Amino acid sequence: MRDEINLYLKLMTDIKHRLNFINLILGKNNTTGSIETNVEFCCLQLRKILELISLSSLVMNKSVFEKQNVKYEKFWNSRLILQDIERINSDFYPKPIVIDIENSTTENRMLYDMKDGFLTKQEFINVYEKCGKILHNENPYGTKIDYDYYGKQIKIWSEKIIFLLKLHMIKLYKGDGFFLVYVYNATDNNVHAIHYPSPK
Repeated sequence: MRDEINLYLKLMTDIKHRLNFINLILGKNNTTGSIETNVEFCCLQLRKILELISLSSLVMNKSVFEKQNVKYEKFWNSRLILQDIERINSDFYPKPIVIDIENSTTENRMLYDMKDGFLTKQEFINVYEKCGKILHNENPYGTKIDYDYYGKQIKIWSEKIIFLLKLHMIKLYKGDGFFLVYVYNATDNNVHAIHYPSPK
C-alpha cells in the first residue's frame, strides 16, 4: 500500500500544479494570447485533472483489479474508469471532509462530510464531456462555441474540484480503513496522507 499512496500523492501534486495554471489564467496573471486559447488551455487542464482523479482512484484499487486480471494499464477514458472502479468498490470516489477545528484535538479530530460545493460524481462526467467538446475545432457551419459560457464555468468547475480534494477521505476496499489526504494544508505546500486502519 505504501507504493500506491506515494503514487496517489504524486498524482494529487500534479493536479495542484494544473489548478494553479488555471488560476493564473483566471486571475489574468498569465495568458496564451487570446480569450479563446485561454479557455481552451484551461479546459485541457481540467480534462487532464479529471483524468488524474480517475487514475488516482484506480491506483488505490490496483490490487483489487489485479485479482480480477483487469488490464488497468490500458484504461484511458475517465468515464469508463469510474464505472469499472465503482463496480468493484462503490466507495472509491474521494469524499470531501471538513474538520471541526473548535472541537478537535491532535489525538481526536472531529470529521464531517462536506455537504455541498464540491464536484460530485455526476458533475465529474458532465465536466469531462464538456471539456472534451471544446478541444475539437468547431465546424464553421455548425453551432459556435460559447467561449463566454466556458470562461464562467471554468472558475466554478475548478473551485468545485478544489473543494472535492482539499481535504478528502479515500475509503479502501473491504474494510481496510481509509486515508485522510491533505491536498491543501496550512503547514506547507506538500500533499500529505494519514492512514486510519479499520477497528479490530
